[in-house]
Amino acid sequence: GGRLRLESVAGLVWNTQPCLRHDRIWGNIPVERLMYKLDRLRLKYGEIPLLLSTKADFIDDTDERVRLYKRAVELSLESADIACLTQSAESLVEIYIEEFSDHESALAWLNRLNEFANLYGSEYILGSLCDLEAQVARKRIRGV
Repeated sequence: GGRLRLESVAGLVWNTQPCLRHDRIWGNIPVERLMYKLDRLRLKYGEIPLLLSTKADFIDDTDERVRLYKRAVELSLESADIACLTQSAESLVEIYIEEFSDHESALAWLNRLNEFANLYGSEYILGSLCDLEAQVARKRIRGV
């Protein structure tokens, strides 16, 4: 039982990051350790948006990242976790722009992020919209 605290996940990621910076020396050990700990937390606390989005941040499989971010968005909406909702939606916009070159999907997620901003009135969400809108506009211009 008990609640998963943001500090627990943040500490886990923070403690792993120095090793990630030296991945030539450490190989995949730090990421594997992080994935193991995230999976253990998921077993203990269930499917939580923060765990899903954190895992997505550190894996290479783009399709799996998209799946995890989408699920994190769904769960964030249910729990009103605005920070995770925003981060996951932003990540989806960036994946669709940078990795899939899929302007339509990027624009769809950008529009959802706008809806989230209107729904929650969050300055946190509004702060990232300008940058993302510019990225989507640049992609549209290059794609024409």
